[in-house]
Amino acid sequence: MLDKSEWEERLKETDQKYNFPMGYKLLFCPWDTLQKKCEVALISLNPSGNVPQGADLRTISDERGNSYIIEKETTQSPITHQILMLFQFLGIDPSKTITGVVCPYRSTSWSNLSREQRHVGVEVGKEFWSAALRPTVKTVIALGGDAGKKLKVIFNSSLEMQIPSNWGDVTLSRFSSLEGPDIIQLPHLSRYKLFSSKNWEALYKPPLQEVFRIVK
Repeated sequence: MLDKSEWEERLKETDQKYNFPMGYKLLFCPWDTLQKKCEVALISLNPSGNVPQGADLRTISDERGNSYIIEKETTQSPITHQILMLFQFLGIDPSKTITGVVCPYRSTSWSNLSREQRHVGVEVGKEFWSAALRPTVKTVIALGGDAGKKLKVIFNSSLEMQIPSNWGDVTLSRFSSLEGPDIIQLPHLSRYKLFSSKNWEALYKPPLQEVFRIVK
């Protein structure tokens, strides 16, 4: 079992040592969600710079509940509503899903962190997720190609399927490994709003059903 206080200290010390500009957040759910028999985890690259008013800028987890539910009325990030629609599409209760990031350090864009900050942040995430995900987690949803690349390394995964998303040349991918969870790599939903498009039923739903192996 991971020790929360040790990880809180680890994030705090790394934040101070490498002068991250906007704080950190590792889990978008309560810490004890890690101990539940969750089958799905949703992991993006790092926390957005669009922070709801009054939000804690330096925290390891969201003890209020799943952040995407709690902040749906106050968020400044367009991804929140897309993720809630993703959960609805999958028939999953967000409160029973592990949600978080590879790199816990917040930024307005990935390129706004220095090369050293990006490297250090990802290494922290690799160590955490390698230990955090229990065998009950069968599927990890990676939001964006950068998050997918990092998670493939963590779980030593190989490409099983890659299909068009029907949004330009953007693809959907499925990766598998011998001992780890399957990884479903989606485009970053803050930019590619698949779930709210007027073409959802005809264009975007079918390939999503295929990559998630949902029977039509």
